[in-house]
Amino acid sequence: MLTEKQLDQFLDEFWEDSQSAQTEAEQEISEENLEEYALPADGMIIRQMERKGKVSRRTWFALVLMLLVVPLLLYLSVRYFHGRKYLICSLIVIIAAMIPFFMMFEGRKPKAREIMVISVLAAIGVAGRAAFFMVPSFKPVAAIVILTGISFGGEAGFLVGCLIMMLSNMFMGQGPWTPWQMFAFGMIGFLAGILYQKGILKARKADLCIFGFLSVFLIYGGIMNPASALMAYGTITWQSLLAFYISGAPVDLVHALSTVIFLWFLSRPLLEKLDVSRKIWTHRVTERGNHLIYISHLLPDEEMKGLVTETGTGVESIDFSISDNLDHLGKRIELYQKKLEKMGNPPLILHGPFLDLNPAAFDSLIREVTMTRFTQCYQAGLELGAKKIVYHSGMIPCVYYREGWADQVSRFFTEFLEDKDDLEIVMENVLDEDWCLLLDVYKKVDHPKFKLCLDMGHAHCYSEIPVMEWAEGLSPYIGHVHVHDNAGDRDSHLGLGKGTLPYHEVLKLLPVSKERTWTIECSHKEDVLLCIQKIKTEGLL
Repeated sequence: MLTEKQLDQFLDEFWEDSQSAQTEAEQEISEENLEEYALPADGMIIRQMERKGKVSRRTWFALVLMLLVVPLLLYLSVRYFHGRKYLICSLIVIIAAMIPFFMMFEGRKPKAREIMVISVLAAIGVAGRAAFFMVPSFKPVAAIVILTGISFGGEAGFLVGCLIMMLSNMFMGQGPWTPWQMFAFGMIGFLAGILYQKGILKARKADLCIFGFLSVFLIYGGIMNPASALMAYGTITWQSLLAFYISGAPVDLVHALSTVIFLWFLSRPLLEKLDVSRKIWTHRVTERGNHLIYISHLLPDEEMKGLVTETGTGVESIDFSISDNLDHLGKRIELYQKKLEKMGNPPLILHGPFLDLNPAAFDSLIREVTMTRFTQCYQAGLELGAKKIVYHSGMIPCVYYREGWADQVSRFFTEFLEDKDDLEIVMENVLDEDWCLLLDVYKKVDHPKFKLCLDMGHAHCYSEIPVMEWAEGLSPYIGHVHVHDNAGDRDSHLGLGKGTLPYHEVLKLLPVSKERTWTIECSHKEDVLLCIQKIKTEGLL
C-alpha cells in the first residue's frame, strides 16, 4: 500500500495533469492567494472549510427527492421488471442525482472547471475500485464519496457516488445490484455533506474514520442487504432479511474497515487538494448563483483584510468617492490595487463620488463637474476590474420639487451611459422620500446597465414609507442592496438587529438572483460580523 507521502505526491501529479485547463488567473489564485495548510494540534485538517450553520432549503429538497424518488424507482424496477431493466434504471438514477447538483448553480451556468472536478473525483473512485479488484469489499469508494460530500456539499457527494458505481460496474460487471449500489453510496455522500454543513461531522481523521465505518456498515449494508433479499425472492420476509444480514455481516465489516483505512490515509492529502479547487471554484462567486456579498471599505485596511479573508466576501471601495483621489487618479488606482492584492484580490464594487455633486442639478456647471467626477470613477472601475459602481440619486427634498426631478436625473444618467456598456451602474437612494421617483428614473433611462440600489438604512430613517414597501415595489429593478440598520432617527449604520429596521422581512422580499449583489455597510467590525452571522444563520440570502 502507498504511504501517505507517496499518496500525496501521486495526488499532486494527478491533480496537476487533470487541471491543465484552468485559466491563468486561476493559477495565480491557487499559487499566491490560498493559505498554506497545517495540521493543528486538535487534528483539524481544513479548519477554514468549517461551514457550521443552516442547511439550505435547496439541500433539504434534494434530500427528500433522493429518499423518495430513487427508492420508489428501485422498488418498481424489481417489482415489475424483476431487475432486468437495471441499465435504464441506473441512467434514471444518474439523472435524478444531477437535478439537485445543478440546482446548486441557481441562475448561472456551471463552469467547465466545476464539472471537471466532479469528473476527476469520479475517475479516481473508478480507478481506485479497479485497483483493488482482487480484494473483495476492500475498496476506497466510500472514502472518496465522503470527502466529496464534505468538500462540495451533499448534492455533489450523491452524484459522485452514483457515477463511480455505474462506471466501475462497466468493468466489474453490471447487474440489478448496480442502481442499489449507486443509491447506497450516494446517500453516504449526501449524509456526509449535511452533517459537515451542520457542524456535526468535523474534518478530523478520527471523526471521519468513525463516520466512515458507521455509514458503510449501517447505510450501505442497511440498503444492500434488503435489496439482495428483494432481488433474490421478489419480496422481503423477516427470515430472508435476517439471513442476508447475518451472511452479509463479515462482508460489511471488511468494507467498513477498509473505508477507515482509506480515510486515514486519504483524508488529509485529498481534502487539501479539494479545498484548493473549492476556493478557486468559489473565488468569484460566493455561496449561491452569481450573487456575492461585499463589505464596504469603511474600516481600516488591516481589519478589511482580515474580514475579507475570513468571510470570502468582496469589497465595496469608497476611495474613489473622494475628489482628491480622483485628481490623482492614476496613482490612486495603483495604490488601491496593492490594497486589493493584500486582501487576496476580492471582487470589487466602487462607490462613486457624491460630495458637492448632484446629477439632479439644474446648474450646467454643477452638472458638468458631476459628469467629470462620475466619469473618472468609471475609469477607475474599468482599470480595477470592478463589477458595479454605486452613484447617489441626488434627491434633496427641501430643495427639489417632485415634478420634473425624475426627468432631470434620467437625462443626466442617459447622457452618462451613452458610451458606457462595460460596468453596471446602480443608483442609490439617500434622502429620497418616495421609491416611486427612483422607479420613474429607472424607466426613463431604460439602459441594460442601469439598475437601482436600495439602501435599506436610508429608506428606514429618511422616508415615512415603510422599508418593506420600498423593497416590494423596487425588487424587480434592484441590482444592489446596502445592508445596515438604525433606529429610524439617523443614519447610524448599525449591525442588523441593533436598530428597528425589519431586516428579516425586507431581505426576504429581495430574493437571490444572478444580477443582485449585497454590501454590508457598517462602520465597525463587530457590526459587519453580526450582519454576516444573521444572514447565514437566518437563511436570508
